[in-house]
Amino acid sequence: MIIRTFDYDLIMDIMTHPDIYPYISDDGSPSQEDFSPIQSDDIYYLICEAGLFMYHPHNCITVEVHSCVLPEYRGKSVAYAKASVEWMFENTKYRKVITQVPSYNKRALVYAQKAGLEIEGTNRMSFMKNGKIYDQTILGVVCQPQH
Repeated sequence: MIIRTFDYDLIMDIMTHPDIYPYISDDGSPSQEDFSPIQSDDIYYLICEAGLFMYHPHNCITVEVHSCVLPEYRGKSVAYAKASVEWMFENTKYRKVITQVPSYNKRALVYAQKAGLEIEGTNRMSFMKNGKIYDQTILGVVCQPQH
């Protein structure tokens, strides 16, 4: 089950989990100890048993997702990712979900594809981690209108 939450302490606990924060941060991010989640009605934090999906708007119909899957659910959380996308399409104005995956994170790329997102392009030299600059693969899925 997917539920929107405004419990920022819970959100912070998941996002700063030692097995999650290194994957959702880059060289410009605050330290794990100094991090705090953005508190805004425009951000959708969707909680589930497997962790958290954060959606933030790019424009009036496109939203970007970031996955924070707890270690014990890795490899078995695709259904939750799909359900979070469905939740966004059913409960918000958004008609497109995108994500960007750094080229070194092959597991995240496969995860996004299994969740239904398709490769749309490359955001070249756009992510810095540990002093190295990486390309990011852009993936997306569009809400199909119901007839």
